Amino acid sequence: MACALFAAPASAQQQPPAIGRLSYGANDRPGAAICTGTLIAPDLVLTAGHCLPDAAQANPASVRFLPGLGTVSAGPERRGAAVLPPMPRPGPQVRMGNDTALLRLQSAYTADQVTPLALATGIQSGPFTFFGYDRAQPGLAPSAAPCRALALFPPQSPQVVGLDCTVVSGNSGGPLLVPGPGGIWQVAGVMVARAGPPLHALAVLTTPDLMP
Repeated sequence: MACALFAAPASAQQQPPAIGRLSYGANDRPGAAICTGTLIAPDLVLTAGHCLPDAAQANPASVRFLPGLGTVSAGPERRGAAVLPPMPRPGPQVRMGNDTALLRLQSAYTADQVTPLALATGIQSGPFTFFGYDRAQPGLAPSAAPCRALALFPPQSPQVVGLDCTVVSGNSGGPLLVPGPGGIWQVAGVMVARAGPPLHALAVLTTPDLMP
């Protein structure tokens, strides 16, 4: 009998099972390309747009999602069925602000397998907690990393946030989390790039209208 997997409370600082590794093809060796993704609906994984390039769009079944990989609450692997590009976002940060995408899975997770995380409502400015897989250690569950917002772009209607946390290859697509109702993690952003000082990383801020 399968055990129910619940979204981890924010106070636990543990990786929620909804956060997993995106892998491509059958290559799992250290150093192979990976990204991080978050289950936000039973059959939808949110990640960075550059993690689902033309090759993944042409062959979405080559993309594998492994939720909770490396934790005791790991869920079963799923393969992609389609890549859903983001809705266009206007403004001077349009290119960076559009660096998100959704991977629709071939089959949905059931409630006793993996619990999706909700998207946070309204633009969040942190502090955030970040989880992202490391390309150098692809089978190791990521630890919680604190991230503070140093800048918002554009300031009046922000789409991108500059952060003080350091990122490594494989972190792309990982979620910025904030506590929601009941202390359950919610997704407030998606890590997309390294940045030059004084910033260390850039993330796209998410809103519920990213859902199809």
